[in-house]
Amino acid sequence: MTPEERQHLYLLAQNRLPAAPAQSWCEMPPLIRRLLDDLTERPAFVMNLRWDVIGWNAAGDGLFSFSDYPAGSRNMLWMYFADDRLSRRVQDWPRQASQIVASFRRDYAAGKDAPDMQALADHLQATSRTFRRLWHDHDVQGRCEGRRSFDMADRGPVAFDHTTLIVDQDRHLRLVYYAAVERGEAGRKPMDGCSTDHAAE
Repeated sequence: MTPEERQHLYLLAQNRLPAAPAQSWCEMPPLIRRLLDDLTERPAFVMNLRWDVIGWNAAGDGLFSFSDYPAGSRNMLWMYFADDRLSRRVQDWPRQASQIVASFRRDYAAGKDAPDMQALADHLQATSRTFRRLWHDHDVQGRCEGRRSFDMADRGPVAFDHTTLIVDQDRHLRLVYYAAVERGEAGRKPMDGCSTDHAAE
């Protein structure tokens, strides 16, 4: 059966979808590439279940410097926890780090049988004491959204509201979108952190 036929059968027989096999999908769909390019002013990037970044726009590169990393090292967890060029620019890093690891744990559970997913978790534990400590807390949270502030070399502290959108559920591709907070809104309390909804994003 095709994947669509299999889903339809499960819905008819059990009123639920079958578990989708986890995969690290590293091919950027052309239409999603065009979508990123159309977002000229807002930092955005696409990542897979393993949090590998497989595409970004110019604004996203300006914020995260993806193009400075070799292709095999463009992983958000690796960039945050194994290379302090990014984490040292994040304000309130301890709280942000806890939320990031708790959100990744949900994705890890979906792909724990994938060798590259386990290898990433093992490598991060061996490399980063912060990741290892948070990983052993076993906290699990839903998708990350809220407000994150960065120290920008040319602008000083800049706050961004961010969220994650599914762009291809079957391939586990998500678009992460950042929007700079206007000065008049900076003092307004945002919906912060990661949702406690454990459903797929």
